[in-house]
Amino acid sequence: MNREERIAWARRKAAATAPELAHRRVEEEAERSTRIASMSAVRGLGDVEYATLEWVDWFNHHRILEPIEDVPPAECETIHRNRQDTALRQVS
Repeated sequence: MNREERIAWARRKAAATAPELAHRRVEEEAERSTRIASMSAVRGLGDVEYATLEWVDWFNHHRILEPIEDVPPAECETIHRNRQDTALRQVS
């Protein structure tokens, strides 16, 4: 992790304390559950496909995971790619 990434990570950690993270998780889950419950009037396959795509977007880009330092998976993947690129440039 380079200096900028460490600083950004520390700022995120400082800004998002444990109670706030728990509250944010509960809010996200409640919002997602509300969307699922409101799907009782599904009109066709297109509605199901759209709802599935919304869920996949949330799963990949918005949920916060404790095992990867309380960041969304997409953000963690970006950090990982940046590290790999930096390591490859140093080898070359």
